[in-house]
Amino acid sequence: MSLTKLSPPNIDNPGEPAAVGTKPKDRRRPGRPDTVSEALLPLLRGEVHEHPQLEPLLDSDPEDDHALRGIAVGVIISTGLWALIGGVAWLAVRLR
Repeated sequence: MSLTKLSPPNIDNPGEPAAVGTKPKDRRRPGRPDTVSEALLPLLRGEVHEHPQLEPLLDSDPEDDHALRGIAVGVIISTGLWALIGGVAWLAVRLR
């Protein structure tokens, strides 16, 4: 294999190797910001890192059922409202 095949491609003239020590031409879209977020670079390059395991919140109790009670009350109230709406609609159709 020749060294020309191993050298970086020439952007301006495809098929020819780039000259050694030349900086590639900036091909970014007009108006693009000059800086890129440091957190975004690994994602764009495909580098995946495992996230550290987070500790559970200290102020939350897994045995606390206030959220479950709130959801249950919401379901009961909404079921009653939909039954009332259905009953009124049924009466409106029947009495018409």
